[in-house]
Amino acid sequence: MRGTDPEKRLTQPWRRAGRVVGWCALLPAVVTLGARLTGFEAGPLAIAVAVTPWVLLSVAVPLVGAFFARDRWLGAASGLVLVVGVATQVPLMTATPTQGEGVLTVASVNATFGAVDGAAVTALVRDHGVDVLAVQEPTPAAVEALDRAGLGASLPYAEVAPEEGFAGIGLWSALPLTEAGDVDGTTARTLRAVVEVDSTPVTLIAAHPAAPGPWNHTLWAQDLAVLTEAAGAVHGPAILVGDLNATRDHASLRGLERGGFVDAADEAGAGWQFTFPEQRAGFPVAAIDHVMARELPWSASTLVTQALPGADHRALVVEYSAPL
Repeated sequence: MRGTDPEKRLTQPWRRAGRVVGWCALLPAVVTLGARLTGFEAGPLAIAVAVTPWVLLSVAVPLVGAFFARDRWLGAASGLVLVVGVATQVPLMTATPTQGEGVLTVASVNATFGAVDGAAVTALVRDHGVDVLAVQEPTPAAVEALDRAGLGASLPYAEVAPEEGFAGIGLWSALPLTEAGDVDGTTARTLRAVVEVDSTPVTLIAAHPAAPGPWNHTLWAQDLAVLTEAAGAVHGPAILVGDLNATRDHASLRGLERGGFVDAADEAGAGWQFTFPEQRAGFPVAAIDHVMARELPWSASTLVTQALPGADHRALVVEYSAPL
């Protein structure tokens, strides 16, 4: 009777371990990608979808497991998940930015319950030549700090609704703001105004919908529905800016895209620009701050992020340029 090959006996446990680890590691990616593709974001899935790019990177584990286990099915399943997942991220990497003269620079800053450093915000505006600044969570004290830091010298026109806590919102502009008012029905304040840029009236919507909870997303869903309806009702060029508490992988932002809005990160080919959480962990992991535009005669040419003292989001700065 022929004995079992000793080398084979030694490798079999490793192959079994690689197979088990690989399939277990693949499951979260399958679930997250399924939620991303179907828009089913119940419970923790809303949080998982927010970190889709990182989940896709984790597919490296089952691919390695498939190699060591010599498991073709695991390798094929992992490869399929990776290909489909990467396809959802391709627009961020492939767009060719517009080469032309800068026309409008838009920035978004989350003031983090008013704790952001006013001088740093003013320096950001000055250094990047910001024309329109949207600030979420400005408190009365934060607005005073921005005034003392000289923000009004660069952006003399403002529509500000400061609140204690997270509910405040503000718009500052280098150009006159007209037709300003609230968008009703959201948890935090949402502002709407019109600015004329090179004889083109552009409707600005500064927003900060509620964040999804670990299990209950009622306010998140309601706020994003109101925001989508308000943005869709705008006639002509429009810019939606702010901490939207959603990434381009969430169904709500894809709904805005179906309505004609284009995320500046996609349009500028800026790649993954994670903005949250800043200063809470080693690095931000989710891109929940956005500048999205529809029907503009210009295109997003650059997008950069910048950390600000006191803020738990990175500031987002987008330049729109006219094609040559």
